[in-house]
Amino acid sequence: MERADRHDYPSVEVQYTKEDFVVAYRLASSFTRRGWLFLILSILLICIAAFFFFRYDGAPLRLQLLVPVYIVFGYALYGLAARGLGVPWLGRRAYAGQPLAHLTRQIELRPDGLRFQSARGEITILWRDMIKWRANSKTTLLYMSPSLFLIIPARLAALGFPMDDLKTALMRELGAPVRVR
Repeated sequence: MERADRHDYPSVEVQYTKEDFVVAYRLASSFTRRGWLFLILSILLICIAAFFFFRYDGAPLRLQLLVPVYIVFGYALYGLAARGLGVPWLGRRAYAGQPLAHLTRQIELRPDGLRFQSARGEITILWRDMIKWRANSKTTLLYMSPSLFLIIPARLAALGFPMDDLKTALMRELGAPVRVR
């Protein structure tokens, strides 16, 4: 009886790729507005402290401003390197380190949550098991803790998965997505 019930819900078969994980990790590491505010304020405070700590009484002001400028430049280079090299590396490493991510699975949208079924078993993640979600044009992340998330690639829509219905259910059950930028 339950077997026939499963066919009443929209589902799709998917196998994750390295790129799915890279895209997910990029989205997960993207700053929210609060994150940007915290970053800007911390850099500003560090620059002010550096200006007063490395102050030379006889030096011209433009020379004294070089230390804070170098600090901002260093933060920018670090951020670009982390975003361009570190985050994709972490995504590929996470994919390689999760044998279950390599399995083909069936994802089914149900009224009470999402059902995942693979050769290893099946589980239904209920909406109440999730704490937040974020999305962009390439993926949707469903968080079960502040650092643990499920990946629902946007490419599933081309396979017939109802991404719009998923996002409607997430809005209804969890509220608006965490905003990026």
